[in-house]
Amino acid sequence: METSNALQIEYSQLRDIVFIQDMDLNIVFVSPSVTEVFGYTCEEVYKLDMKEIIRKDSLKKASLAFEAALKQVRTGVNVYIPLLELEYIRKDGTTFWGEIQISFLRDKNGGLIGVQGILRNIDARRMTKDELRQIRIKFQSLFDISPQAIAFTQVSTGKLLYVNEKLCELTQNSKNDILGKDIAQLDLIPEENRKMLFKNLCKTGEVQGYEMDFKSKSGPTLNLQVFAKTIMIEDEWVIFTMFDDKTRENLLEYQFIQAQKMEALGTLAGGVAHDFNNLLMGIQGKVSLMLFKEADDHPHYAMLHDIQKNVQRCTELTRQLLGYARKENPEIAPLCLNDLIEETSNMFQRARKQINIKKE
Repeated sequence: METSNALQIEYSQLRDIVFIQDMDLNIVFVSPSVTEVFGYTCEEVYKLDMKEIIRKDSLKKASLAFEAALKQVRTGVNVYIPLLELEYIRKDGTTFWGEIQISFLRDKNGGLIGVQGILRNIDARRMTKDELRQIRIKFQSLFDISPQAIAFTQVSTGKLLYVNEKLCELTQNSKNDILGKDIAQLDLIPEENRKMLFKNLCKTGEVQGYEMDFKSKSGPTLNLQVFAKTIMIEDEWVIFTMFDDKTRENLLEYQFIQAQKMEALGTLAGGVAHDFNNLLMGIQGKVSLMLFKEADDHPHYAMLHDIQKNVQRCTELTRQLLGYARKENPEIAPLCLNDLIEETSNMFQRARKQINIKKE
């Protein structure tokens, strides 16, 4: 089949490749754009076998599609042959992806005489699709492993469209339990907090660091910091929300404040103990002088002796308080509990005569 020079000129401006094949799939016409895409001249293409310009797996795919279409056409059925994406081989051995659309040619009597088609290089489009797929994979990975709970909520209905595993962990629900449910129906966020969030989103389109309580399935209330933003996904407004769990952090902060209070109290106790110890030294000195002047059989001697022992105990106590205030390591020494109980009970019995203490 020959083509006129006028037809060649008409197709010379095309970037896509227009071609005609006979029923044995021999190429009988191809537009000049084949040179730019494949690197072959038109004359060279006419001499090529299909397996020289199409990768093996793509050629098999094309052959099966052609045979299926041909079978239906021969039975009198008008068939639409779908677009095929095939991998082609250039003259220099490099490959590219092309999109091909073919239709059957008939003679004046309706008999099949060949096929005509258009081939377009779609490398750029496939690259874009691959890039989008890679971005989707990366996003899905980050979405799933994020240490923050994340949710996408449909603005028009309030239903949860997507959630990650961290949100399921916080709420103690499975994805099946919460996906497609209205967030108000789940009662995860108190109503006043939901209203405040939605008000801020309507006003500015985003919320940064809003602190609120959050209910889990088992009951404990969590302290969360919320970051939200309205975004457009597939022509629909969606609220992207990220929840940062501050429960443990707030607990640690509270414990730290309490520890600071205890440290301040220890410093205060150290100052009081130091002044108290000075007073005890004065009492100790005077009691010692009184014992030195009194005889052992004096009726006040035993009481003075007890005062001296109690002053010594108070002195030891103030020494411990001072050690705590100065953060000194405590001195560990053996202690006879029997002697301690004996001394304490004797002092307590003299101070509270209405109480009888029995020793066994």
